[in-house]
Amino acid sequence: MINKKTLSITGIIVVLLMVTLGTVMAQGDLTPEEQLGKSIFFDENLSINGNQSCASCHDPAWGWTGPDSDTNAGGAVYEGSIAGRFGDRKPPSAAYATLSPIFHMDKKGLFIGGNFWDGRATGEVLGNPAADQALGPFLNSV
Repeated sequence: MINKKTLSITGIIVVLLMVTLGTVMAQGDLTPEEQLGKSIFFDENLSINGNQSCASCHDPAWGWTGPDSDTNAGGAVYEGSIAGRFGDRKPPSAAYATLSPIFHMDKKGLFIGGNFWDGRATGEVLGNPAADQALGPFLNSV
């Protein structure tokens, strides 16, 4: 069973990975944390069938999104680790990862923070919107 501590550790690792991966790819020397993040991002063994990594849908050669221009143009989704099963979202560019504040309303009544218009990554779960978003693929049943 996955508990909040496990989610928090996973979220932190993935956020560190996503925040640093874009700049790290252009550099030769990686810190141990950056190397861990890179290893996780490209490790197919983390998928249920050992056939898909984060980079399968967030390919650096394709602007950190899916590697099929027709699929990307249509906004369609990619097949998951299990043949014939598809998620419900097209993979956005992983270059979007930011350190956004936790979603909240400010004193003027304006909504601030969070990631994505649908509110799926508010930062309320792990204290960071990017960490909340990073949990999605790991916890998605498809």
